[in-house]
Amino acid sequence: VFCENINRFEQDLSDQPMDLSAFATFSEDQVRRFFPDAQILLNQREKSRDIEYHRMVYRGKQGTYTLEFDQYFWVLQSKAVVLTFTAELNQVERYADLRARMMGSLVLPKSNR
Repeated sequence: VFCENINRFEQDLSDQPMDLSAFATFSEDQVRRFFPDAQILLNQREKSRDIEYHRMVYRGKQGTYTLEFDQYFWVLQSKAVVLTFTAELNQVERYADLRARMMGSLVLPKSNR
């Protein structure tokens, strides 16, 4: 049984400096390597609370599961912050409201913007 989940991680970019555009390209390349059959549904720059971020929504098969990923990422100084919601494709609508609330609730420290 697959459990829908939300994950947040940070990636140190100090050894490979990137801006948001470069990190978006890097992330898309990773998705296409990990999911050769990936369907990228959304891949665009967005802005919330005066902070720019990149959002990518994509689908891919992992084992027997077809999953949808909703990924937000920010590049802050020398690190990338990535927030990802993952659900089985047939459960995406069930979690739409909760996903929107959770994904929109991340508050970034002002010192890192």
